[in-house]
Formats: sequence, C-alpha cells, structure tokens
Amino acid sequence: MKYSSNPSATPDIAEWTMEISSSWIKSKTYSETITGLKPRTTYYFWIRARDENATNWSVWSDTKSAVASSFIYSGQTAGAENTTAIAWGDYDNDGDLDIVVGNYSQNNPIYRNNGDGTFSDTGQTAGAENTTAIAWGDYDNDGDLDIVVGDYGGNNLIYKSLEADFGNANSSPTAPSSGFSSHYSSTTGKLELRWADGTDTNPGATSAKGLYYNIRIATEPISDNLKKWIISPSTGAGVGSMDDHTFGNYPHGFCVASSTQPGFNLKLKIENTTYYWQVRTIDTGLRSSSWSTQQSTYVPNEPPTVPDLISPINGTTTNQVTLTFDWSDSTDTISGVSNYELQLATSTDFTTVSYSSAPTISQCLNLSISESLYW
Repeated sequence: MKYSSNPSATPDIAEWTMEISSSWIKSKTYSETITGLKPRTTYYFWIRARDENATNWSVWSDTKSAVASSFIYSGQTAGAENTTAIAWGDYDNDGDLDIVVGNYSQNNPIYRNNGDGTFSDTGQTAGAENTTAIAWGDYDNDGDLDIVVGDYGGNNLIYKSLEADFGNANSSPTAPSSGFSSHYSSTTGKLELRWADGTDTNPGATSAKGLYYNIRIATEPISDNLKKWIISPSTGAGVGSMDDHTFGNYPHGFCVASSTQPGFNLKLKIENTTYYWQVRTIDTGLRSSSWSTQQSTYVPNEPPTVPDLISPINGTTTNQVTLTFDWSDSTDTISGVSNYELQLATSTDFTTVSYSSAPTISQCLNLSISESLYW
C-alpha cells in the first residue's frame, strides 16, 4: 500500500509505503490501521497485490481518499449509565477539567481528572433525579464551581460546592498582553486576529494551552456601554459567558496552523471600517480575567475582481448593427457587486468614449458606426 497527502501524487511518488502481511490472504475482508496521520488532512491511497511466488505484481488500484480524523478513542470511560447530559469543569481547582455526568433515574457521578490523562470516580454525586441537563457554574461567585441539575418532572436542583469554604478557591487568570496581530484576507473576506497566551499563575493554575478566551469586536472604540457589538452582546460580555458551561459560541482559542496560537477568524460584513477588539482569558474553573488592551484593525474597501470579456470575441468583424456585449461575473467577497461600467471607444487609449453605461447584466446595443470599436 502507498499513500500521500499530495492530491497530485501517484503511487510512484507517494511519500509513504506500508507492507501488508501475507496472512491477510486467508481472509475475505482486509483492513489495516494507519497511525500518525495529520488531523483534517485528505490522504490518497493505492494498493496492489503480489502473487504467491513473490515475483509478479498487479497494477495499482484506483485512487481512494479519506480525511484523517482529529480524534481517537482514549480508552477511557466516564461511567456507563443512563446518561442524558455531561459537562466539563474544574471542580477541585487544580487546573484541569473534571466531569459531571447527568443520568436518568440514577446517581449523577463526578469524575476527577487525575492530571495524567485518566479519570477516577470520586464517589460523589450531584443527586439522583431524572436528569436531562446538567451544568457547572459559580453561582455565588466564591471561587468554586457549583452544579445545577435539570430534572424531568421535578425540581431543578442547585448543588453548592464547599471547596472555597475550606480554602480551595479559584482566582482569576490574566488577560493576554502581547502577541496581538491581525491580517485581512480579501480572498476569503476574513479578518484573522491573533494573540499570545493568557496566564494563570495561581495555585492549581490552568496550563497555557488549557485556557479559553472571550473576544469582543466592534466598529467603534470599545466601552462597556457600547450600543452595538459585532459578535458580542450589548452588555460587552463577549462571546458566551464565563459562567456558561459550554464556553459560549467560541469554545477555544486555538487556530491550528504551524502552532496552536490563540486566535479568531471573523467573516466580515462591512469594509472600509476600523474594527476594535479585546480578548480575555477564562480558566478551567470558568473564572475570567479583565479585558486586554484594546486593539484596532482597518479593513479597506477592496475592489471587485476584473470581469473577463466574453463577446463579441476580440477581433470580430461583423455586419450586424445589433451586438450583445457580455462578460463573466465579477466577485466581491464582502460587499458584493452592484453594477458594471461598460465603455465603447474608437481608439485603444479610450481618450474619446463614444458610449458609456452602468449595466448590471450583459447589454444589447444598436450600433451605426462603420469602424473599429474597442470595449
């Protein structure tokens, strides 16, 4: 078997080769696991067979492709109950994410993250109701995560954490203070915003790559009473809320590129505008930092693409007095195309324009000039 991530590759130039065991010939169905593939990358595969004398090969199979998954099964479980809901949260303020499981007509167990990639059942439960929803949140703002349980047909109970009552309180992380950059792509119409990691240096701190972020973006300088946000509510709370167990609509700060740098890609609706933006850090205990220093980025008004002339064909000679002028559609990533400008002239320098219009589609004209026209 050979495989490649290059869509133009052939078996002869494929980067990787895998020898397949001859014991496979005893089976009717063959399968093989390939490890080390880059997530979200398309790979192309070919396979061929060799005879029992190990001398003659078949031709290569047709090309098959598959996209490598971003996930593999970790081998762990968080129980096996009548589960209807599950939520992540750092209930013991040690900097890593624990799990609470909501079960129907069973206990709602809490699993502690051991910090080595494994989880242990703590023996603690958040009730035993007909749970259909469950969430973490520090409802009393004392520095630890409480639990609310949605109970089908019964009371929705709130369980207060006692961690902070006995000295194990979480404190706020700090906002990013460096690494701010922005880039606007006129091809995609996206504004790419980047920043360096926030920090959490308190006891039980969340590691830099475990931090989350809120971002707020506006077309006016940001203040807490700004009337309109681009991707944030009018309260200035950012995308989502620090008390939201789902971490809002922006669940993580990593843009996968050459490194896992925090960032956000915004599909723009307005150009010729300055965008103002701030970020803040959220740790695994769902506490947030203050907002970072305000950044600003100007997005210019990019012109549409140049249309290709289709007809009349260049150099055409005709005795028709009615001609249809046609061209390919232009594109404009953000604003769209409102109309075109059509000009006809009797010289290539267009010093004397004999006709001009602003059509939205192809245009049919009656011509009476018996000489060369340029358009």
